[in-house]
Amino acid sequence: MHIRHKDSKIYLNQSAYLQKVIECFNLKNAKPAPTPLPEGYQPSPVTENASAILHSKYQQAIGSLLYLMLGT
Repeated sequence: MHIRHKDSKIYLNQSAYLQKVIECFNLKNAKPAPTPLPEGYQPSPVTENASAILHSKYQQAIGSLLYLMLGT
């Protein structure tokens, strides 16, 4: 975590950690979105279970982002 003090304010920055998360989960080419899902999104039913590896990777990614959010 990068901490900077200026004019009686403290600024926290975790961009280095976020960059590591982006690289770890191969998200360098991910497209930004203004909202989590587009307006009018209709999910399709899932007919099969996700593999244990994919499930674990998803949990790791969410955990990393939660750590970032809570740590700042």
